[in-house]
Amino acid sequence: MKLFHSSKFSFLFFIFLATFIAGSGTRNAESNAAASDYVPCAPGSGGDLRTSSPGTLTVTVNTNETKQTIHNFGASDAWSTQFVGRWWPSAKRNAIADLLFETGLDADNDPKGIGLSGWRFNVGAGSNRQSYIWEPWNRADTFLSADYTSYDWSAHIGQRWFLQVAKAHGVEKFIAFVGSPPINMTKNGRAYCDPTVGTTNLADDKVDDFAVYLATIIKHFRDVKGIDFSHISPFNEPYWDWNSNSGECNRYNNSDIKRVVDALHSELGNQGLTTKILVPEAGCYAHLYEPPTERKGYIDAFFEPSSDYYIGNKIAHEVAGHGYFCGWPEWDDRLVGWRETLRNKLNAYSLEYWMTEYCILIPDEGWVPPEHRDYGLGRDLGIDPALWITRIIHHDMTVGSATGWQWWLAVSQCDYKDGLVYIDKSQTDGNYYESKMLWGMGNFSRFIRPGMQRVAVHRSDNATPRDTVKDLMVSAYYKSYDDDDIVVVVFVNWAYEDKPVQLNFPGAEISSLIPYVTKGYFYNQDNLTAYNLLAPDSTIAIPARSIVTIVGGVPGLGDCNKDGKVDFKDLAILASQWSQTNCGKCGGADLTGNKNVDIRDLAVLEEGWLAGATSLPEQARNPKPDNGKTVVSRTADLSWIPGLYTTSHDVYFGTSSPPPFVCNQTSTTFDTGTMDYYTAYYWRIDEANRWGKTTGVVWSFTTMTKPPDPP
Repeated sequence: MKLFHSSKFSFLFFIFLATFIAGSGTRNAESNAAASDYVPCAPGSGGDLRTSSPGTLTVTVNTNETKQTIHNFGASDAWSTQFVGRWWPSAKRNAIADLLFETGLDADNDPKGIGLSGWRFNVGAGSNRQSYIWEPWNRADTFLSADYTSYDWSAHIGQRWFLQVAKAHGVEKFIAFVGSPPINMTKNGRAYCDPTVGTTNLADDKVDDFAVYLATIIKHFRDVKGIDFSHISPFNEPYWDWNSNSGECNRYNNSDIKRVVDALHSELGNQGLTTKILVPEAGCYAHLYEPPTERKGYIDAFFEPSSDYYIGNKIAHEVAGHGYFCGWPEWDDRLVGWRETLRNKLNAYSLEYWMTEYCILIPDEGWVPPEHRDYGLGRDLGIDPALWITRIIHHDMTVGSATGWQWWLAVSQCDYKDGLVYIDKSQTDGNYYESKMLWGMGNFSRFIRPGMQRVAVHRSDNATPRDTVKDLMVSAYYKSYDDDDIVVVVFVNWAYEDKPVQLNFPGAEISSLIPYVTKGYFYNQDNLTAYNLLAPDSTIAIPARSIVTIVGGVPGLGDCNKDGKVDFKDLAILASQWSQTNCGKCGGADLTGNKNVDIRDLAVLEEGWLAGATSLPEQARNPKPDNGKTVVSRTADLSWIPGLYTTSHDVYFGTSSPPPFVCNQTSTTFDTGTMDYYTAYYWRIDEANRWGKTTGVVWSFTTMTKPPDPP
């Protein structure tokens, strides 16, 4: 973003600002000043996605045909945050937190972070008091005192730091989850199972104690820390045996789950808590919809009133499952078919679905297609794993109709495809690394905010989900914020070539589009990068091997009071809030989303000054060569006078009418090269600014005839 594009105008702005600040005193912003609740968005300089390529796919986004409401996109704090949040230098842990939670923009108008709206807090079992779990990083603390007779609220220091920072960034959905009961409540005194413990490692006489422990933690955080856990998840992949010392874990039969839920539901009520019990965190989708057995078939087992394990009246109606082992389309149709089966089973009970844990975990086994075996091994900060996980998200949203989606490790020290942010394996300090998986998830999480609804997408090629698993995938989301229609369209382009598309928005008032692009194989290539503004009718080239989010309907930048204009009223609001820090929306004056009011907000207001927050540029005029002129030199340049409020120009030029699109540029001259003799040329200049574009007049001229050959 250019801070000031006119030195004369900027000088006047400083005079105006000084005048307003001097006279404003402690004046409050106007009562009608308001900023949209949507995250800040602004066009950037990453590039221009417009194209004139043929074969355009038309994508119609029908905002009147609504699907599920999205509640959150999140990640968990296991396991590295216990060290990063406690021991790492403040600057580094804050930088990592910004990557995860921040919704503001940097100086180039690129997002600072992926704006997670959910956060999973690992309630540990106290395995860090033992050495049985072989990897110290996989051990966790407990809130019980050293003698297990009282509570120690100073525990989980690093995790609590991230919890509070998440809240400070505006995260509202918090989920407490459990791998194992505390070690003083297990049969073998450890935080994992062995073959001797029977159907579960939770001791029979400790079920009520376990319920009290969880409810007491939830109540403490609500009443003392101001963190209200919306859900408590007592079980984690209960189908697996967990007879290994790799981490905190526990198995449960369905009858065991019912006993714990009965006790926990009662105790939550006793302590006056409204937290929902989230079950069962199934290890794969099939465990949810298969016929009930002693340790799976969870949907029928828990929600069918005639079932021996019925707890449907005591648990959340958001069913939790993990997306492992169903991420590929080959062989047995897991990517689409398993999600279709799951959605049909959920529909039978009118249930929502949350995908609550995923990373790229693929074993080297015969039931896995050979090209995917052990794909999870090894860090890869590039685009390939990002495309893998965004393809998963796309199908969970569009086929499984998930209303929440939560990644496994927000911060990972491992040599595995399991992290959003990676760190060196040091408990006290080190380097941290952004991944394309982070930014690719951000193409969903930052822009699809809680309360948005997925809406229908109709493709002109009539492609089905199975048709597009290795091609161009698209989904769309919508909400009206203070009468501003916000539409978010997310493309996942698995293909190795660009895909030209054109968007259509019947029923929504969309005047401009802002693209955000994640692509490339290196850390510094297009990480949710803001590209040039697009008009709604633009033909857009979705780059090969990329994730692209298109945001439509963002209110006019600089319009503090949202009256459709950028004028003295907005300057007064900015002046009244000048130099405020950590002020939330700052009375509408925080135009860059950083919760402060400073020179950057003035720059945004200056760019929109007096243009009107919805004003399009005026038409280009005074073409050279003159319209209709003949005998024009074969090397003549094109030039024109720009329309008012114009910031860039779309150049259309060729020998057909209408002429094809050539480029977007800021200059008002265009080099035609060497043209043919005695040929009619047609050209048009469409004037553009951040609010859209104005189509120009088609002009023409004819070049000179070829001179006779010398004698």
